[in-house]
Amino acid sequence: MLPEPSCMKSSWTSPGLAKKTSRSRSGRADKGRKQRRISFLIQILLPLTDNTGEPFPRELYQHIQSELTQRFKGLTAYSRAPAEGLWKPGEGTRRDEIIVYEVMAPRFNARWWRQYRAQLQKSFRQESVVIRAQETRVLCFEYSFQPSDGPPSS
Repeated sequence: MLPEPSCMKSSWTSPGLAKKTSRSRSGRADKGRKQRRISFLIQILLPLTDNTGEPFPRELYQHIQSELTQRFKGLTAYSRAPAEGLWKPGEGTRRDEIIVYEVMAPRFNARWWRQYRAQLQKSFRQESVVIRAQETRVLCFEYSFQPSDGPPSS
């Protein structure tokens, strides 16, 4: 069995789990169990144009990228082929071209994200900006395998 990669030994543990002892189904403490290393994948969906079809200034996106990269130490932008958003606000279907930004965080600060969402809605003159988060576990591949090595055994 391979040793745990150092990237899985990061400080990204579930908030509140570090000091708790996990419990088995029977309710007994499992002191030897490893803590879960989780993070949150947060996606922000932003329109490329306003409601009249006018593109937003490039500087607005650059500012957001810079701000998020500074705060979360990284960002992924899906901007090369804009995604298409469809929704039905009543009669007919509306369409938006959107850009998606993703960041990863060790915990999800709902209050901060609510405030940031309100700021984005104002900047983009939108009734609503979608921000979604999901709990995730980061897999890392620190070991290099030659094709003949095959997958690691467990």
